[in-house]
Amino acid sequence: MSRRGAGITFIAISALFYITRYISAGLYLVSFDTGSWNSEIFSNFLAYVDQGLTSLSIAALIIGIVYLVWAEVASLREGRRA
Repeated sequence: MSRRGAGITFIAISALFYITRYISAGLYLVSFDTGSWNSEIFSNFLAYVDQGLTSLSIAALIIGIVYLVWAEVASLREGRRA
């Protein structure tokens, strides 16, 4: 796999982790019969669910960006040599 492909894959993994937070909080909220839903209740469930997914998402995003920049720098260097 090329560096660009790895970078895009890490960015996709980052998006998956980010989305998983909200889907998990929504599913957890639905499993309880609270009677009413509002943003405060959802925020409480989101805080309960967020046990490292945010940090994993940020880490995967940074790694993906680094791989993309690395691929572009390598491509520019190869262009100069030719």
